[in-house]
Amino acid sequence: MFALVDIALIECMYDEDRIGKHHGNVERILRFCTPKEYRNRYPMGKLKKRLRQLAVRGYFLRKQGRFEAFSLSKRGVVIAERIKAGWTLDRINDAEKEFHR
Repeated sequence: MFALVDIALIECMYDEDRIGKHHGNVERILRFCTPKEYRNRYPMGKLKKRLRQLAVRGYFLRKQGRFEAFSLSKRGVVIAERIKAGWTLDRINDAEKEFHR
């Protein structure tokens, strides 16, 4: 199930064209993709953990190198396109439940 911060991260990554092989440094991603209400409330370590969890679930591609970087996977792009189409959080979560059955 997605939380609002997950949706915000996926949407921002899509807007920044961080798709497939176009990875973005994790620090840079969190600097401008995290909504202010989350940036002030949560430490950056929790948000990094959130990104890693989304990568494990298949929505981000994780690149390990000198610096950790992420980009959207195909499943992440599908979610981003649903967000752009105006789907609600509940509708996205319901569709993902059906996908995982």
